[in-house]
Amino acid sequence: AAVRLAPLDQTLNQDYRALLRVMGDVSSLTERIETDLQYMEEAEERFSLLMELGDLKNQVQDTDAAIDWWLKALVIKRDDKALLVKLMDGFHSTEQWTHSIKTIKKLTALEKDPSRRARYYHTVGVIQRDKLDDFTAAVRSFDQALEFEPTFVRAFHAIEELLQASGDNERSDRYYRKMLVRCIEHNLEPDLVLLVARLLGDLNRKQLGNYTAALEAYEVALKYGGGDRSLYKIVAELEARTGAFEAAEKTLYSLIENEPNDLECYHALVSLYSTTNQLDRVFCTCRILVLMGQATPDELTLF
Repeated sequence: AAVRLAPLDQTLNQDYRALLRVMGDVSSLTERIETDLQYMEEAEERFSLLMELGDLKNQVQDTDAAIDWWLKALVIKRDDKALLVKLMDGFHSTEQWTHSIKTIKKLTALEKDPSRRARYYHTVGVIQRDKLDDFTAAVRSFDQALEFEPTFVRAFHAIEELLQASGDNERSDRYYRKMLVRCIEHNLEPDLVLLVARLLGDLNRKQLGNYTAALEAYEVALKYGGGDRSLYKIVAELEARTGAFEAAEKTLYSLIENEPNDLECYHALVSLYSTTNQLDRVFCTCRILVLMGQATPDELTLF
């Protein structure tokens, strides 16, 4: 009764709200705050009560109403992180994906920690990919996450998956190159550098037919995973394709020195010497294959 007789008595209103909180009377507390807001002008206190109203509505699973009150609070404090987090969660639970993304980007702009900024943008990418089917935007968001935190490998794997599914080889080439530079500049794990370099090399060798670019990528891969003989064989093949015949010969000889019974390298040498019209070396290499009992019909004729 006293509250109704003196609606402008802020001290009395505060005491009554405190009592309702202790009693756990959510319905009466909600009604009381809504009434008190009609007479309250002080911005800080209005903000606090609007936040509380949103929390109360959210507590009773009325998320849409909670969002409405939080948005009113946002007019007072547009850069309040705690409020923005509540809105982000509210938009997410009500599947308002566009508003969710805008809120997350606002949080990212306010955040100073690169790791958190990366995770915010990764969340944006996940929403764009899984909820909006906007794969182009998702790739950009995952890439932005990597700009904030280059070690956030999960974002790169998300990019890789989307690019491979899209079949857009030129776009894949751009992002793989960007990631490779990022890996090297930030001294990321050698296994990751190797993975990205091989992805770039495979793409240019198999899909784009850019053998020079492929060779450059594989040469980077060799620096970070030099024990893979298959990689050296690919490099030798590309060296030959790009006219670096002496380099190809040197690479094949080094492979043979380490494993003299690797017949694939001898066959590659025959092909290399035939291409460069080095008939004496063709004969000698074919002779070795004949003695090993591994010459092909074509190599037998050359011998």
